[in-house]
Amino acid sequence: VLASSTSYNDESSTLPELTFIFNHTITPSLHFKQTSMNDNIINGTNEALSNITVEYIQQKLDHPKFICIIAIGSVFAFLTTGGNLMVMVSFKIDKQLQTISNYFLFSLAVADIAIGLTFNTFNSIDHLNGISGIVSIPVMTYYMAADTVWGLGYAMCQFWLCLDYMMCNASVLNLLLISFDRYFSVTRPLTYRPRRTAKKAFMMIASTYIASALLWPPWIISWPYIEGIFNF
Repeated sequence: VLASSTSYNDESSTLPELTFIFNHTITPSLHFKQTSMNDNIINGTNEALSNITVEYIQQKLDHPKFICIIAIGSVFAFLTTGGNLMVMVSFKIDKQLQTISNYFLFSLAVADIAIGLTFNTFNSIDHLNGISGIVSIPVMTYYMAADTVWGLGYAMCQFWLCLDYMMCNASVLNLLLISFDRYFSVTRPLTYRPRRTAKKAFMMIASTYIASALLWPPWIISWPYIEGIFNF
């Protein structure tokens, strides 16, 4: 929202030029001419806007929807990261678990934990003026809690979207590899298992990430240029 008043200059009076810019943060940009009347207006305006900002933040933080979204999102992020981390640690510690079939499970855990860590780390909630620091909640939770208002910048948005779609796609492809591996192990135990080697497993796992990297990030990065629209 942009509200402005025009400055009129004559021999007797000068009205101040006011420009208020609200960008979901209720943070004004004020331009005043240095007069005694302007000083009074500045003080009154700043005090009023300060009260509005404090009330806005308080309403946001106390809103049940805001609290529920953050709480549920934080739990999901913790379970996603913690559960997959346990799978990776177990695979690394226990030598008996380091089988070819479990390579696919380990790769699936890597893809899923990358999603969890990406969603679970970012800087302050910028659209709430006056609040800073590290807030450990999922990025999607932040986006929902902020009423679909993105305040983390263009680069962070592109990074989040690229890694999100790429790792989600890699996770699905790893599930597909696990399904095929289980299917052929049961239906063709005498022919499939002897031919299954660690090298072939690594090649199949690598193909899931390469295919995902070629499928999503290039289009996500180039799409604003293709459409000619940058909504940031």
